[in-house]
Amino acid sequence: MYRSKSWEDLGETPYSSSAGIHAASGILSEIFDTLASLNIHVDEMHCEGGGQIVLAIGDTHCLSAADNLTLVKETVFAIAGKHSLHATFAPKLSVHSPVGNSRLRLSLWQEDTNALIIKDGSQGKYGLSDVGQEFMGGIFHHLPAIHAFTAPLPHSYDTSQLSGEGKYQFWGVENLQAPLRTNRSWSSLLEGVSSLELTPFDGSANPHLGLAAILAAGIDGLHKHIHAPEPMDDDVAELDKETVRRLPGSLEEAIAALESNSVLRESLGAPLMVAVAAVRKADIEFYKGRQDMAELLSRY
Repeated sequence: MYRSKSWEDLGETPYSSSAGIHAASGILSEIFDTLASLNIHVDEMHCEGGGQIVLAIGDTHCLSAADNLTLVKETVFAIAGKHSLHATFAPKLSVHSPVGNSRLRLSLWQEDTNALIIKDGSQGKYGLSDVGQEFMGGIFHHLPAIHAFTAPLPHSYDTSQLSGEGKYQFWGVENLQAPLRTNRSWSSLLEGVSSLELTPFDGSANPHLGLAAILAAGIDGLHKHIHAPEPMDDDVAELDKETVRRLPGSLEEAIAALESNSVLRESLGAPLMVAVAAVRKADIEFYKGRQDMAELLSRY
């Protein structure tokens, strides 16, 4: 959060500092209560450093999750403004800040059963069911084109925002540096993968379109039995850069990946693909040469 006129951080506090929460406790309490009144549960709330606050929103089915994220943003904007502050979900907080991104955690369900989980209780490959491996494989395969939906601004590809994990297409088992990773549940009854996590999902992204692209990719993986390559669980600096494919390093590259992706075009429709690409190209022109972050922060 920022003070609207000066664009100063609400507080200069370190990562996960309780002081960062205390500085905004009244506002955060109001946000929590308002979201609760909208039946949106906040699982977690902590200070990421400075004026950045992380909210983890409770799980729900796909369309409701997209709706809820939209309501969360509108609620945070409104309550911050009520207190003469400005909240932003921009992918980059300031010229010098490496933080500001968000991420998506998802699972795949068949009626009341998490389809990522191996039903016979065995560990299986990577702790994932066959369905889970293919669904993840589709997302992994189409990840470059998905970026055009989930990382929609030129600033989304700033080197401070997409350093390390954002540059290479790999996945890992609970590897925090991977753009796509699996998460495991360690309950007494379950020790398999319970969810997937996608890092490049900006707060500036349209959640409905982003989730639609991810679902289309995952469904393609199920139809074609696509499997991701072996996971990489080393530090990103240890990756063999000669063998690992690079992800889009700019919005222009993401648009090119999208325009060449026939699967997403067929699944989401050519008119939508043309519109998304046109808007992205317009944003490239709009932000070209603009170094002042004030306009970006005010728009998102």
